[in-house]
Amino acid sequence: MDINTQLEHMIEIARQLGIEVRCIGLGGSGGGLCQLRDKHVLFVDTDADIATQANQCATALAHWPGIDLIFLPPPLRERIDQCKQNNAR
Repeated sequence: MDINTQLEHMIEIARQLGIEVRCIGLGGSGGGLCQLRDKHVLFVDTDADIATQANQCATALAHWPGIDLIFLPPPLRERIDQCKQNNAR
């Protein structure tokens, strides 16, 4: 699964989890998951390269409660688990 497809899948998964996704330019160094009032919003920085965008999404999903209980295609599971390990260090 190429990185563009992974990014599309992760955005769709985030939306299915009730996370609002906003794909906007943030200068290439922004992005991530935050809570605005009563909703969670994932900002995907369209000024960043595709790998950074995918890592922003994977990191956000890695911290989502119950993500381990959701079936994910193996390449996505691997990417998200890698983000968990990197953040645990």
